[in-house]
Amino acid sequence: MYLIRNERLFKIFRFKDGAALEPDFVLFMRKQNSRKAVLYQLFIEPKGEHLASGEQWKENFLLEIGKEYKLETVFKNKDFKLHGLPFYNEGGKKQEFEDAFAKIV
Repeated sequence: MYLIRNERLFKIFRFKDGAALEPDFVLFMRKQNSRKAVLYQLFIEPKGEHLASGEQWKENFLLEIGKEYKLETVFKNKDFKLHGLPFYNEGGKKQEFEDAFAKIV
């Protein structure tokens, strides 16, 4: 498991309109099962409550990633899964974030 701070290293773009998002963190995880490795890439965006409502499109995009966007298998015997998580903050979003994270892992 690796947690990387994205300090303007990369952006992800929404297909429908090209809007760019630079997620603050990316978590890479590897799950080994009997036949193939599963590699997870989770996009994480902490967002204060005072900013969250003005940037709702970003959270919507993060939540769409795991549902609508897929990667083709690049390496034999490995599977890649992309996920975006709800905004994280200590207020009302903390439990939603933790529930979404637990569902993936």
